[in-house]
Amino acid sequence: IQTVVKQKEVDKKRIYLLGWSTGAYLSMIAAHNNKHVKGCILQGTPSSFEDLIHNLVKINPKKKADDFIIPDNFPKDQMPFYVAPKFRKSVLLIVGEHDEITPVWMSEKIYNALPDKANKRLIIFEKAGHTGNQFPLNVDFERWMNETVNFVSR
Repeated sequence: IQTVVKQKEVDKKRIYLLGWSTGAYLSMIAAHNNKHVKGCILQGTPSSFEDLIHNLVKINPKKKADDFIIPDNFPKDQMPFYVAPKFRKSVLLIVGEHDEITPVWMSEKIYNALPDKANKRLIIFEKAGHTGNQFPLNVDFERWMNETVNFVSR
C-alpha cells in the first residue's frame, strides 16, 4: 500500500483492496489499519477463525479443530466479523451460493455487523462455489466485472 501511494498516477483517495478467502480477511485487516485504503472487495470471506474452523470440521469429519494452526501472534480480534462494527470504509462482499468453505451465512454475518450507514453491498452469485470453475468470477465474469466496477465507481 505504501508503494502504491507513492505512485503519481494513483488516485490516493480511491485505493481498494481485493481479496479472496484468506486474501479477503487479510485485505479487510489491511484496509482497517491503513488510512490510505478507501475500501475492499472481499470474496469468499471467512467471518472468523472460529466460524471457519467449525465449518471446515463440519464439511470434513476426518479433520479436528486442533488440526488447524493459527499463529499465536495473529490478530484474531481483527478478523472481519470483529472489526465490522467499527469498519468505516466501503465493503463489497461476494460469495457463491454453493460455497461450502465460506458459506453465504459468513458473508451475511459480516454484512450485518457492519454499521447501518456503511457503504456496503452483499452479492450472492447463483451456481457459484468457492474455487476453480465454481468461483463467482469464473461462473459469471461479466456480472462480476460490472458489479465490482459499479461498486468502486460510486
